[in-house]
Amino acid sequence: MSKNSFSHYMTLLSRKQSLFLLFVIGLCIGFIFTPYATSGEQVLETINYLPLMIISGVAALFSFIAIFLFRKENTIAKMNLKWQTYFVRIAILLLLGLIGTAVYFAIITPGEDMPHFGAAFPFAAWLFAYLAIRGIRLDRRRLREMDRLR
Repeated sequence: MSKNSFSHYMTLLSRKQSLFLLFVIGLCIGFIFTPYATSGEQVLETINYLPLMIISGVAALFSFIAIFLFRKENTIAKMNLKWQTYFVRIAILLLLGLIGTAVYFAIITPGEDMPHFGAAFPFAAWLFAYLAIRGIRLDRRRLREMDRLR
């Protein structure tokens, strides 16, 4: 690996929104392996529900792709930040769908519902994705200001 590509990846991972998106990925993957509720005597785990696993995995994938869309070059950066915004917005919509689907599975399972700590993972992932969007918007604004100054 050349020194140039190493510095690119260090810049990539030092951006706040990249760290926020890494948290989104970790929370989505963590949600798959943790119980999120108890309904009656049954413990509800994401790994037992294929739709929850798929939605969580796809949200993590879109967040992963969004991290690596960042480029430092000015002309490419404008377009990539736009695509990065789209990918994170799709991840946010998937996270909202994940929350709704998890609530649906908890409601249709007979018994009284009691949430576990895993139920907070999609909400926290949504929050970090929102913070990442804000960071990307700031980057786009800074890029426009730099273009105006030239």
